Amino acid sequence: MTHSLSESENALVGITAGIVDISCIQWAYYLKNARQQRLPLTWNPRILYRGYVANCANVAAGTSFQFATAGALKKVVLCGEHRELTDAEKVCTGFLAGFASGVMATPLELVMTQQQLKGGSALQNAFGSASLKMSQVLKDTCRAPSLIQGLFTAAYLGAKTCMQGDIERKTYGSFAQTCREIYSSGGGFRGFYRGLEFRFLRQVWQVWVLDLLRVKLSPLLFPYRFKADANLSLDFAIA
Repeated sequence: MTHSLSESENALVGITAGIVDISCIQWAYYLKNARQQRLPLTWNPRILYRGYVANCANVAAGTSFQFATAGALKKVVLCGEHRELTDAEKVCTGFLAGFASGVMATPLELVMTQQQLKGGSALQNAFGSASLKMSQVLKDTCRAPSLIQGLFTAAYLGAKTCMQGDIERKTYGSFAQTCREIYSSGGGFRGFYRGLEFRFLRQVWQVWVLDLLRVKLSPLLFPYRFKADANLSLDFAIA
């Protein structure tokens, strides 16, 4: 995010980037979730893109919040200086923005997972007969990231997907109970990493495409900001 953009402008760039991203990679979300929940794999577009609207809302909300928060943090770090962030500053601001956006993304991701598993519309899954049990699932899946970090992220996400697909809690209860069930029924630790290939594919794509879209969309949506930046750089060079 250029620090010349306002928070609302960064948010709009994030929303646009998130929708473009999901339009291209939604199929990988389904395949990952299917592998983790032992559902049959398919290349039927109607099934692969089930939950598309909920996931667009999920990722667009997350990326808009991330872009806006990261832009605001960048301004705080720079304190008016005209320079780029250091690598350490980029990592810290990006981590904080990403962590905060998870609170917004979790409910919508839950709806998407339910829709992929059971079909129906996003509204039916959001307000269905089992919706009263969603609060506990959201509580458990939001709490889990603080328990597992670093190399264990993929294992946590496998457990999270299983919990989100079973809001009735017939098989998967709390986070600890879910981990025990996956370990005992999924062949040990390998059970946590089902669908890992699709997750890696999705993550590599998103790291690349979201940054590319940020760079390309920012001057396209707000060209006047970049003209001001160019004039400011010229003034510095002359001085």
